[in-house]
Amino acid sequence: MTRKVRFSDRPMVHHLPAVPPLSHSPPSPASSGSLPTPPNLPYTLPGSTPYPFVLPPKPAKPLRRRFQLHVALAGPQPSIRYDCSYPPPHLSILNRHVPPHYVSEPATYPPTTSMTISSPYLPWTLRVTPRHGVISVSDVLHGIYVGLRTAIYPQDFNRMSRGNQKRVRKAYENRYRRMRSSGDAALEKAQGVKRVDFLMGHTVFMGLVPTSDPIHWVMITSK
Repeated sequence: MTRKVRFSDRPMVHHLPAVPPLSHSPPSPASSGSLPTPPNLPYTLPGSTPYPFVLPPKPAKPLRRRFQLHVALAGPQPSIRYDCSYPPPHLSILNRHVPPHYVSEPATYPPTTSMTISSPYLPWTLRVTPRHGVISVSDVLHGIYVGLRTAIYPQDFNRMSRGNQKRVRKAYENRYRRMRSSGDAALEKAQGVKRVDFLMGHTVFMGLVPTSDPIHWVMITSK
């Protein structure tokens, strides 16, 4: 039987001029028809300066502040276990020792309202936004899950090598076949290949690692 992959239908520097030195004529005899010559001054007027006029340096750009990641999300050994192919509530099954308020804590210190996440397996970037105030641990997990549940376009699949296409197809089949009921499996299959399938089975969340951009993180995953 031929296997088919389904896709969703949704798509100036200035120099001061030199001042010429003043010359003084010897005093002339006083006469009624001429003005007296001013006496020699005890000091000299300034001439040209050896130092050019230089504009003050431009202020340095402010350094972008670094963020410290919550231990629940810090890779490569986060303090929580999570499979990205399941919705975030699945955490309660894998992390019975985690207190309920844990995931509601800010994802970074200082808190932030903007995060982007990428993966070596994905040609897309996942964007995380806060649902209440600042981004929490829960917001990060929710953003990852929702971003990975997005359907792909056929051209995304066709750009891949044949070997990777085979791995993505297998991940897709395993995902819908694990559904408990045949109805849920049929529905999941009908929705087609999603971004999560591009992880090729590497869906276990192993935390985030920083990049040169303070608000951009790389997600580590494994089987």
